[in-house]
This record gives sequence, structure tokens and C-alpha cells, in this order.
Amino acid sequence: TSSCHMGISKDPVFVPGVWGPYYSAMVPGFWLNEGGQSVTGKLIDHMVQGHPAFPELQAKATARCQSIYAYLNSHLDLIKKAQPVGFLTVDLHVWPDFHGNRSPLADLTLKGMVTGLTLSQDLDDLAILYLATVQAIAACLWSCHKRWSLSSWELLFWVPVPQGTSLLCRRQWQG
Repeated sequence: TSSCHMGISKDPVFVPGVWGPYYSAMVPGFWLNEGGQSVTGKLIDHMVQGHPAFPELQAKATARCQSIYAYLNSHLDLIKKAQPVGFLTVDLHVWPDFHGNRSPLADLTLKGMVTGLTLSQDLDDLAILYLATVQAIAACLWSCHKRWSLSSWELLFWVPVPQGTSLLCRRQWQG
């Protein structure tokens, strides 16, 4: 899965590193711009499933009848009781362009990176790596969004939530 921003406007808007504008591609009579990151869902899976503590995570999630991601989120809730969530990833950083950068840099040669790794292989470290990966994806999406630098957009967010449902959110953005 990819993470993506889609913006529509009545007039064409040309933004370096953002695809488009495409006329009537999504909404008849409007111009569409699209930006984001490819394979972000696969990146999260790669980081989680490649960690040495993944078998332990699977066993604990299965024992609680939870998905591995629901278990990781609840585990992070426990960890942040001992240390504020803002400090959990202070020394661990992910550059999420493991499959190149679609936008805003439009550089397919970029590669991903993780800095701040230790030799620890426990479930806490896996949960914090998961958090750092999600934070990195969010930061890059924010960077893409800022690149649009338009005075006003209305954003629609389609947010997956547990139990196979989704939540549609609407927010006014003033650039």
C-alpha cells in the first residue's frame, strides 16, 4: 500500500515533485494533483517482520487474539508510561525511502536508512522501531504536503481503523 495526498482545484496547479495536474481524473471538472510515498505498508511490514523479536510478537498477539499491529500499539502504550512517547525514538531514526522517493523529491534512486540501532533484540526495541517507522512516514507525508505550498486546501483523510471499518475525516488546511 502507498500513502498518498490527493488535492483537487478549479485551476491547474503545477508543483515540483508532485504529479499532475490532471484534468477530471478524480472529480469531473476539477484538476487533480497527487503526491505521496510508495509501498509504505510494505515498509512497515518489512521493519516489523525482519526484527529478531517478531516470533515473540506473533505469539503474544495470537495469545491475545489481536493483530500484530494492535499488540504493538498496546505495547507502546505500556512503554510510554515509563518514558514520554516523544522520547521513545529520540535516538532511533528511519529514512523511509526504501523504494525511492515518489514525492516531493521525485528521486527513484534514494534508499532507506535506519540510524541509532543497538544490539538489543527485545520486544520493546521492535515496538520502538515500528513507532520510528510510522513517524518517518508521517514526517515525509508532511514534507510532501508542505511542498504544495498553496494558500488553502480542504483535506480529506481516509483513516483505516480496527475491525475492518474506516473513518473519513475532513480538515481545512490554511498554508
